[in-house]
Amino acid sequence: MTHSIKFKLFFSIIFLLNIFIKFYGIDKNSLWLDEAYSVNQAQLSIQSIIHNSSQSDNPPLYYLALHFWTGLFGFSELAVRSLSAVLSILAAVTMFVLISRNFNLVTGFVSALFFSFSNENLFYAQETRTYALVVFLTVLSIGLFFELSKRKNILLLLGLTLSNIFLLYSHYISALIPLLEVGIAALYFKSNKRFFFEVLLSMVIVAILFMPWMQFPLSHTPKEGSFWLNKPTFSNFKGILIGMAGNKLTLIICFVILAYTFYKKIHLFKTNQKFISFDEVSLMTFAFFPIIFVYIISGLIPIFLMRYLLFASVPFYILFAFLLVTYVKNNKILLLSSVVLIGSTLFSLKLHASKDEGWRDAIEKVKELKGIDDAVILSASYTDLVFSYYYDKNIFFDYNKRDSLLMKEKIFPIKINSASELDEFKFKEKIIGVFCHELLQDPSNLIKIELGSRYETSQSYDFEKVKVVVYENLKK
Repeated sequence: MTHSIKFKLFFSIIFLLNIFIKFYGIDKNSLWLDEAYSVNQAQLSIQSIIHNSSQSDNPPLYYLALHFWTGLFGFSELAVRSLSAVLSILAAVTMFVLISRNFNLVTGFVSALFFSFSNENLFYAQETRTYALVVFLTVLSIGLFFELSKRKNILLLLGLTLSNIFLLYSHYISALIPLLEVGIAALYFKSNKRFFFEVLLSMVIVAILFMPWMQFPLSHTPKEGSFWLNKPTFSNFKGILIGMAGNKLTLIICFVILAYTFYKKIHLFKTNQKFISFDEVSLMTFAFFPIIFVYIISGLIPIFLMRYLLFASVPFYILFAFLLVTYVKNNKILLLSSVVLIGSTLFSLKLHASKDEGWRDAIEKVKELKGIDDAVILSASYTDLVFSYYYDKNIFFDYNKRDSLLMKEKIFPIKINSASELDEFKFKEKIIGVFCHELLQDPSNLIKIELGSRYETSQSYDFEKVKVVVYENLKK
């Protein structure tokens, strides 16, 4: 079988496999809170999206992309999630193509398979959030970085620059990738001056283009105690590594590959060969430095979370595929090792994994229970987006009148500060409470306590972290 036929065969396998995995059951689960926020942003004007992003923790590129995507395909669960699925499919095939060109065909195939069966990447490939876009751009950036190191090409330089500026406008922490590219190129300045100056030029252009936006992430840096994440522990650090690998077994296999690589390196050192190559230094830096760095700074800025570091999974998969193919010379052992590595990821693969918030079924139950005069209380005010998405699309899309339309329907998203806020409901014969995220906005559980003291609980339903409770008035 010729190299060209193998390339086409492997490409087809990666492409078709990812189409199946990324789209299978994509709309089985209802949207959750953050996805509803993304959909809400997508329906706004371009100017409003940019303005809202400047006032939040999230840069605007994903919302702008989703704005145009939904303009073509609509706002169904399948439509809004399919953008992430397509981006994840593109990430897999792009990884295969670029890694095959920069390393070899087997490394490209194994790394793309490793990525394809990543449970974390599958989860975010079926979520209406920016993370699949960040992963795709990371694949582009790293692949073009390696290609530029080998040959001078203005289009490669342009591609690297564009992928990095898009990265910064997709997720702020991913700025570590272009910064590390400059650092690695500087480390090899003596052996490849041309490469260093090209990467530096690219980074300068990226910095200039991002400069107008720089004030916004600096003014929205999360602080411990004022952000929902806490200072990470070593257990969190291990959890990130396990998440990258997929499960503990796969992570152990990766450590075995590292140990075997080190053993082979000792032998190479004794024979006066180069101990560690540019490719190895680059991949190890891309894979592990972001995790270690973010873990350290999370003592001050609480941002140590798997989805924020998902971009580091890209070099993680490439690294271990590269080490395996480079240092296992026997073809039969290489095939067996690759099967064991990729096969171990299947133990943690979850097709159409739950989003943990069963809003679709919960709201159907609310509509079934609610009478004309009954009031509905949302325990966290910001759940109004996902509630209205399932309750009445007309309310959801009329964002200028959403609050008044919900009030007309006797639906009250409340931000409770005192028990007196519930007084307006005291003459209601029936109140339906919808509880989700209540402890974030109402940590003292005042809503449940007050409703429990004033009304009798007649029915209660659980829908994956969304609870619907019917209260009857004791004084009716």
